Amino acid sequence: MKPVLNTKKLTRVVIKVGSNVLTDDKGIRKSYFNELAAQINFLVSKNIKPVIVSSGAIAAAMTLLGKKEKPKTIPQKQACAAIGQPVLMSHYTKHLNRYKLNVAQILLTQDGLENRARFINAKHALSELMAKNVIPIINENDTVTVDEIKIGDNDQLSAHVAHLIDADLLIMLSHVEGLLDKNAKLVKTVNRINSTIESLVFVSKDHKTVGGMATKLKAAKIANSFGIPAIITSGFRKNILKEIIGNKIQGTLFIPSQKALNARKHWIDHVSKPNGSLIVDNGASKALTRGKKSLLASGIHSIKGRFKIGDCVNIKTRHGKVLGKGLASYSSSEINKIKGKRSSEIDKILGYRYGDEVIHRDDMVVN
Repeated sequence: MKPVLNTKKLTRVVIKVGSNVLTDDKGIRKSYFNELAAQINFLVSKNIKPVIVSSGAIAAAMTLLGKKEKPKTIPQKQACAAIGQPVLMSHYTKHLNRYKLNVAQILLTQDGLENRARFINAKHALSELMAKNVIPIINENDTVTVDEIKIGDNDQLSAHVAHLIDADLLIMLSHVEGLLDKNAKLVKTVNRINSTIESLVFVSKDHKTVGGMATKLKAAKIANSFGIPAIITSGFRKNILKEIIGNKIQGTLFIPSQKALNARKHWIDHVSKPNGSLIVDNGASKALTRGKKSLLASGIHSIKGRFKIGDCVNIKTRHGKVLGKGLASYSSSEINKIKGKRSSEIDKILGYRYGDEVIHRDDMVVN
């Protein structure tokens, strides 16, 4: 079936460009930046506001330093990122300026997106830049990031950025033409990312890149969960962005199959990190999976970890299966005292009560 996308309603598009597209063993592909800038200018002429999520900083530094293997330690990665970022940005600035397009560099970390206030601030900053017709160039802040706050790769970062700006489409430009089936044929359309689709991926062992098809698939899944279509395609195909806008998709189109999560639940599901776990009994487990139920103290068997009011926690069965995530209305020490008790008993036990729910259904995402 030919992939179909309503390109007439596109207003905001996130374009993720991979390291293998921007660089080769000799360094930056200067000619590619020129081609990409021309296509970005085309999007702008069509009143589409593009945001670029760019890899390539570490790869550019590796070439500059004469390194063939990707740095393995955090300090080495940070150093390469610091060296490569100015090189990368100089090429974006030079080529986009030829079309009188200004650029802005934005570096993000998981910490910046996990904190709700910072999330909103980043959203406002990006909106202001786009309103001024400035092209944001975004990358993970590898210079200061560590494993605990690292988003993991720019594929997933691009999906989070698509959420940040309320994008209509996420395009991932790679060195592959898209998702291939077991017979090495292109899968043109995916209506749902399930176990069958996930079984088609392989883990990249490229010496310069972080992700492979697995991370791109995860990024598509995140974007789809927010109702945003995603495309994985070859960045080497001439005028690929123009083709996509003209509804001539050469690649794999991932179409959202489920109702989009609201912004709060999307943040809980894909951005926030759990600080602990609530283990629920069988009755609560069944009630939660049937939907539209809050988690009460009476359904909690035990807890793991320490957390504060408002922290994100996992919800698990007694067998360890993760049912979902949510924002706790009580702290871990408070829940320890009221677990297994009726809501009417909370006042007597604690001397106060924030509410009947330990996690309200509006603050919960169930798998």
